[in-house]
Amino acid sequence: MNSYLVGVTPTDHRLLLHEYGTWRLLPRIHRPRDSRSQTYSTFQYAKTRIKAAESFLTWLAQRDTPLATANQTDVDEFITQNPQLLGAMEPFLRWTTRTRKSRELICHKERSDQLGVVRPIM
Repeated sequence: MNSYLVGVTPTDHRLLLHEYGTWRLLPRIHRPRDSRSQTYSTFQYAKTRIKAAESFLTWLAQRDTPLATANQTDVDEFITQNPQLLGAMEPFLRWTTRTRKSRELICHKERSDQLGVVRPIM
């Protein structure tokens, strides 16, 4: 993870992503579900989430919006433009909300059985 984060700019993004990886993602990687060792997909899980979070932070920076002042409209617009990142963004937003690095932000997902009705993912 650290080798990927070296290239992340600005520094505050790198530090935030490092903290997210250290306190939210690494414990999940290191916690064995059973006696099997961790697999490539476990590391891909973390990498995907870090990259999604970085994309969101970069997108906010391009709009001169710090994470601390980002609102639900920002999240919804980002997810609309990047729907492939919805699942990877959810843990990051829960973490930023829980650690008070952002307002309460959630990912919305449109249910296929109720098209047009937006439901929050919990």
